[in-house]
Amino acid sequence: LLVDAGDRVSGNAFIDDGDSPYLPMIELMNAIGYDVVTLGNHEFDKGAAILGEMVAMADFDTVCANVVSRDGSIEFEEYVIKEVAGAKIGFVGVVDTDEQGHPLGDDTVYADFIFTDDVDTAYAMCDKIADECDYVVLLSHMGDNIDESFIARSPRCHWVAGGHTHEVRNDKIDDVQLTQSGKSMARVMVADLEICDGEVVSTSFSHVAVDDYV
Repeated sequence: LLVDAGDRVSGNAFIDDGDSPYLPMIELMNAIGYDVVTLGNHEFDKGAAILGEMVAMADFDTVCANVVSRDGSIEFEEYVIKEVAGAKIGFVGVVDTDEQGHPLGDDTVYADFIFTDDVDTAYAMCDKIADECDYVVLLSHMGDNIDESFIARSPRCHWVAGGHTHEVRNDKIDDVQLTQSGKSMARVMVADLEICDGEVVSTSFSHVAVDDYV
């Protein structure tokens, strides 16, 4: 499975300022074969209409449990469950909410959305799906410092795959794996799950430098 924790659609003029902002990146992700993503704050930069186009165009699931569009025109899934080798792997997604009650950035780009607290929502949704999953993954765009606060609450979550703060993390904290892969696609995190009779019996996590494959 190929997943992403947000802020994947900005950073170069072809993507940011082209005739169809961001959409070439979605075309590329479709071609590569992404499975599940959550939203970062930069997915909102061009406003609700463009974000709606991105979600509609994607051949993969967009999960973000702590945001809804005010008019209901864009639907985000709270979670998805993928079955792999007989094991059910659940993915919850959340985007950061700062002291203003929305992700980092200009208030105006968030006017068409309603947000709930990132940590509270992540905790509640992981708890909601834990009984029907063999392994729970939080795709977090909260930042690794907030991820640590989330883990301190002892969530029913096995892996926090994070973004937003551009750190390089691969730590086990209170039986929860916390990872983050920096920025600019310099590296990716590879999670190997060994599954036996539908049960995840062991895991390993390692960063892989993208330059090694270019």
